[in-house]
Amino acid sequence: MHRWDLAITVARAPGRLDVMGGIADYSGSLVLQMPLAEACHAAVQRRSHSGVLADGAKKSCLEPMLRIVSLSADEHRSHCFEAPMEDLFPSGKPLPNDQAMSYFKKSSDSHWAAYVAGCLLVMAHEEGMQHGGSTLGLESISILVHSDVPE
Repeated sequence: MHRWDLAITVARAPGRLDVMGGIADYSGSLVLQMPLAEACHAAVQRRSHSGVLADGAKKSCLEPMLRIVSLSADEHRSHCFEAPMEDLFPSGKPLPNDQAMSYFKKSSDSHWAAYVAGCLLVMAHEEGMQHGGSTLGLESISILVHSDVPE
């Protein structure tokens, strides 16, 4: 899944105990919450698919793909999700939210991947608005996820 000769970004997000307020903290409301020892970990790697031929010309080696593997999968969901980046970034632009929701509802055993892939789409929308374009759709992305946060 990952290539050890390329950079891998690893992140940890702690779970939280929500006593009062729910997600109202995003709008500035007062809440009573506490971070937990349980957390979600993710290892992310971006990979370009351009190769160089003997004459120096570049070529595309493989179709860019999004691969998400969950080490926390159970009997109700698959442990692996794969999608061509062209499905998520048609013509190089991230899918609009309503189309992304429909895309991830196709299969009930892999709809969990929407939580991970949705983050990529939101980042691409924001990057595109701020920086004039996103390169996410031109690269493969592999993401390994493990969580012990209770659902």
